[in-house]
Amino acid sequence: MEDEATTVNYSALLKGTTLTEAQAKQNPNALEHNSTWPIAYTIEEIRAWIFKQRRVKE
Repeated sequence: MEDEATTVNYSALLKGTTLTEAQAKQNPNALEHNSTWPIAYTIEEIRAWIFKQRRVKE
């Protein structure tokens, strides 16, 4: 995203790809959104962006 000089910070994961089969069977009503962060942290570009963020002082 930075290489393309965009201010959009967005990644999409395909439905059905964030829970293991065992997790989906154990809890059929599980929200996939809740399991995205462990995956996001394994994506180097996302992890680098997250750790570059700084709190704005008011």
